[in-house]
Amino acid sequence: MQKEVAAYEKEVVDNTAKLNAMEADEADPYDIKRFKEVLAESVMMVPDSKNRLGKAVEDLELFCDTSAELEGVQTSEWWAVATAILAANKKGGAEKEETKVDDLAEGEAF
Repeated sequence: MQKEVAAYEKEVVDNTAKLNAMEADEADPYDIKRFKEVLAESVMMVPDSKNRLGKAVEDLELFCDTSAELEGVQTSEWWAVATAILAANKKGGAEKEETKVDDLAEGEAF
């Protein structure tokens, strides 16, 4: 899921650059309009994927908390991976972000 978040963030940057280039080249207005829609979908996926990552991290943390006392769990290979994921996401990788709708025009879909 971390890769998914990074991929959507990269897609937004790439699509923004492509849209700027299309506008600078005075591409067909219809093509620009359609590409703005593509960009808007990419932008919406960033907070969605971050929220899903946050939920997955919460689930992993709950699982680790409830199974930590079981015999042999903390010495298993997956335990090290799980705790590394939790540590990486507690450093700021899994904050939740809401979709911003303040700048939408009346009747405009997000």
